[in-house]
Amino acid sequence: MLSGIHPILAGELLAALDRLGHGDELVVTDAGFPAHRVSALVVEAPGVPSPAVVEAIRTVVPLDGHAGASVPLMPAVVNAHVATGAAR
Repeated sequence: MLSGIHPILAGELLAALDRLGHGDELVVTDAGFPAHRVSALVVEAPGVPSPAVVEAIRTVVPLDGHAGASVPLMPAVVNAHVATGAAR
């Protein structure tokens, strides 16, 4: 039994984190991201906000600063209609 592990880091997520190696990427998204179309491995955390998942992950995975910025963020889109000019 592991002790001191954040409760959000349940079996499948903790196992996926353990398999990460140099050069691997981890993407934490909201439910609107088409994860199953872009990755063979998708670990879901229904009902858990993305910032809480990142906070939990950071308790066991250090940031990698060897290749520049290791945490790129998507800019917030307040109004997609205005940001993209798309017709409604």
